[in-house]
Amino acid sequence: MFPCFDEPGYKTPFELSVVRPRDMVALSNVPVARTEDINDEPNAVWDHFERTPPMSTFTLGLVIADLKQFGSAIHYEDENGNNIEIRVWGRPEFVEMLEGLNEKVAQVFSEVANFWQVPLPLRRLDIVALPNYQGVKPADNWGLIVFKESDLSSRGYLQLSQELSYQWLGALVSPAWWSDAHLNKALVGYLAAEIAFKINNGSEMEGKWPMTVLYSLYYEFSKRYPHSRITGMKQETACTKIELLFRMFNYTIGGDTFRKGMRKFIESRKFKTFTGDDIWNALNEAALADGKIPKDINIKTVATSWIEKDRLPVITVKRNYETNTAFVTQKVYLRERPHDLPSSNKMLWSAPLVVCRSDRLSFEDFTPSSWIRHTDLNLLNMPDDKHFIIVNPEEIGKRKSVKGDEIIHRDAFSSPIKKSIIIKTNTVITEISHMENYISDRSYKFCLRAYVRTLLTPLYNEMVRDVKDDGDNRRKSLYSLTKTFLCQVGFKPCIMEAQEQFSNWMQAPNPDEGNPISNQYICPVFKWGTQKEWDFGLQRVINFPPSRKQSERTYLLKTLAGCPVDEKKIEKLLNITILEGNGNFTETDLFLIFSMLTGNSQGYTTLFYFLNNNWDVLKEKFSSKTNIWDNMITSATSQFTTKPGMNLVAIMYDNHKGEFGSAEHIIEKSLRNIREEAKWSEENIPVIETWLDDYLSRTEVKDDQAIDA
Repeated sequence: MFPCFDEPGYKTPFELSVVRPRDMVALSNVPVARTEDINDEPNAVWDHFERTPPMSTFTLGLVIADLKQFGSAIHYEDENGNNIEIRVWGRPEFVEMLEGLNEKVAQVFSEVANFWQVPLPLRRLDIVALPNYQGVKPADNWGLIVFKESDLSSRGYLQLSQELSYQWLGALVSPAWWSDAHLNKALVGYLAAEIAFKINNGSEMEGKWPMTVLYSLYYEFSKRYPHSRITGMKQETACTKIELLFRMFNYTIGGDTFRKGMRKFIESRKFKTFTGDDIWNALNEAALADGKIPKDINIKTVATSWIEKDRLPVITVKRNYETNTAFVTQKVYLRERPHDLPSSNKMLWSAPLVVCRSDRLSFEDFTPSSWIRHTDLNLLNMPDDKHFIIVNPEEIGKRKSVKGDEIIHRDAFSSPIKKSIIIKTNTVITEISHMENYISDRSYKFCLRAYVRTLLTPLYNEMVRDVKDDGDNRRKSLYSLTKTFLCQVGFKPCIMEAQEQFSNWMQAPNPDEGNPISNQYICPVFKWGTQKEWDFGLQRVINFPPSRKQSERTYLLKTLAGCPVDEKKIEKLLNITILEGNGNFTETDLFLIFSMLTGNSQGYTTLFYFLNNNWDVLKEKFSSKTNIWDNMITSATSQFTTKPGMNLVAIMYDNHKGEFGSAEHIIEKSLRNIREEAKWSEENIPVIETWLDDYLSRTEVKDDQAIDA
């Protein structure tokens, strides 16, 4: 412990001396210069470490523990001036678990060093695995990285790439202030992902990066109130957005130019601090010098247009075949109603437009044809109607073709990475789950589920034979994803397997002692299984022993409320927990139940009728508990998306006008939102239903293994 200014800008050399037990090892940022005995202390010694390079206080580190070095030290030397010894340490009994780690460290370090081509001013780097390390992430001290044992022994490359990257970006150059740390984290995250892809095609990410995080960003930023004012989530999404922004620049100005700019940046700021301007200006200079951007485009201006908004755009491209042009527009993407966001018409992004065209098709050149900076832009000299165009290729987005007018919805994070079937399946599941909430007609819910079964059953049948022996994590992930979604839509083999597993629990002599089955089987049983099976689950919640983990009870209650498609099960749960006032359920449980019921139309519709049919009783019961009353009104009225649903809520509002109390504004807001949703549903749901009818009448895939309700 020592007094200091713990600010990144104060960089200074450190000279550290420590007393340690003689039979332990002391590690710090630099090697030990000398060790001295201590008079009258035969079991302890003084370790005096070498003088460090100038560095920030937050990069200082010290470990004293009973450690053993794993294997021989790695000596890395290159033409850029790196000359460093790398050692791996762990508990003596854990060292054998680190088999192959030295080779992995050497490979990753080489990739990171080659990217920066600026030498680390260190003679040694120690990597340590500790058993009880409690940090949420590894401690990336300069020259001393501390991991949890489980993290360091994992087979992936992503986290190791991140921590080694911090030796340059974070230690050699540091963020000017803590508010700039998200830039540091974003760039390190992007570089680590690229290195992981280069080494083993990013197998640990199972094909989900960057598409999954991109979906998460669009989901969060499309809310009326992103992040729900949760600061930690806001910082994380901001970091992820910037990570994808770096990715966009890498492909639009080209990898060589991107690396040139990054190397110039780090060379100019080593032993110093940096701000975002330092990065953007270095990239801009490199891009202009290499002719990768027009003179009227500035990388900093482009980056700022993305970073300063907690929103993302949807870009629409509409072709005109008569003039061989394409009209491009942009607007803020909003998912939640109402769409009357203040200043939304003034939100503009500087976005690259990369156009691939089938008359001279190439997926190697990602130089933008143009940049959209205003509300619209006209692309000239497009191919004729015999040729297609792809704008910002290899991106997930919504496409709609109408009478020769090709409309492509896209974000601007261009991706040249080849998409796997896993990504496409993820896309399908996300879109269909969203669509199911809009289709209230029971017969067309049946059609939608039949469509999913015909779509995924052939894939499932192909994979079920060999997935257990397949070492490919992506295929295993795809199999699990396919199976889970088929369970959701009533695929009989999946439901029967779940019921068979669930019966083991039902037959257990003491079922309240623990849940012997995997969680993946519970929701399919509660959704498609018998009333007896659901009642068994309810009894387990009621009898739940306080000695067990409460998270297990929470999961059971969530699935009891959120999974069933049978209104009788939901009604029974509401009667027991609310009308009967069963003492085993708390107010927190009620909030959880209401939340889960909003996830599907059966849930919130049943809650609506429960509220409507028991109005007087519920109004009196919660007269002094406005938080529960308000939450119930919200959950029961806010999720309808069709005109019949709007009529239901409107009738309730008219019948009980003036009786809603603290929830008066809630139901009024619900009605406004439902009117907006109903307009969309009235225009689009008939189109979807007609398409489903047509598809199911033409498909040759048999749908003969369905359990449906």
